[in-house]
Amino acid sequence: MNDLSGRCIQSRGTWLQFDFNDKEPNGNFRVKQFHFDYGYDLDKVLQQLPLKELLNKGETDTMKEKLKNGDRISVSFVKDGNEQRFYIEANPQFKSVNIYDEHSRKVTLNTALGNKTMEAMKVTHKVNEQQQQAQKNGMRIG
Repeated sequence: MNDLSGRCIQSRGTWLQFDFNDKEPNGNFRVKQFHFDYGYDLDKVLQQLPLKELLNKGETDTMKEKLKNGDRISVSFVKDGNEQRFYIEANPQFKSVNIYDEHSRKVTLNTALGNKTMEAMKVTHKVNEQQQQAQKNGMRIG
């Protein structure tokens, strides 16, 4: 069901996502595939986030399995000893996770952490440009 929501799922080591903007001649939606050699490392991406759940191996394993199944999961970001609730989902295409606030609005990591300076915004835009370029260069659509 998560794949029909546009989220990625992992099947046999490959991340799969329907492309609702591209149909095959028979009318079926194309499927984007992100294989192991594409370079998406969920563990590495999660380690870059200030997640409370990473402090407990059982919670970490459960979190990773849910993300691989395409779930959007609730997590706690810890900053300066304070916790804030967000929701994340795997985003292999851009080698990251999507972050959502309590109102299901997509937010950047900088916004989630409260880094709303102009410099942070410039970095975010630069990363977005790099992600778009990576999409053009290394993504396989089948």
